[in-house]
Amino acid sequence: YFECGVFFYVLCTNSQYHPNLTWLLKNLVAQYFISMACRLFQIYFQYGIDDESRFTSFLKTNWLFILVTFSRNCLIFTALYFSPFVMMERLYASVHIGDYEHKPRHYVGYTLSLFLYLWSLMIGLTYAFEVIPTYIHVSCLVSINMLAFVVCLLNESYNSKKFVQKKFSTR
Repeated sequence: YFECGVFFYVLCTNSQYHPNLTWLLKNLVAQYFISMACRLFQIYFQYGIDDESRFTSFLKTNWLFILVTFSRNCLIFTALYFSPFVMMERLYASVHIGDYEHKPRHYVGYTLSLFLYLWSLMIGLTYAFEVIPTYIHVSCLVSINMLAFVVCLLNESYNSKKFVQKKFSTR
């Protein structure tokens, strides 16, 4: 908690990153706090329940426990699917590299975070109600994050070549 609190404070007080990337990182840290608060509620409800039948009768019918558990699942998926949305922000920055630093375009960060939370809600629903098997969730998660990583590497390579060619060009 303390480490993420310090990171959130640094994100709020320093402008080290582009505003859209800062907004996405703030969302990542904030979802961690909310997710951990949900976990504390889960522990509170589960504490002292040793009997399986009591667990079934109490926790599976407690709407607050179900809501907290579902919220935590969705927030965990928000963290797990974070990198593809950062990749999209970086691609957008590369397309508008000429004026991206001077025109913040806050709608990009807001739109990406909205889609991230909607995506996490959808994935959380399919996970909670077992619409899609867990191994498919894991396969998609790994594949999408690996694809985002490779695209970020290619984007970085393209941007550095483009920048070096412009900077050291004799034309």
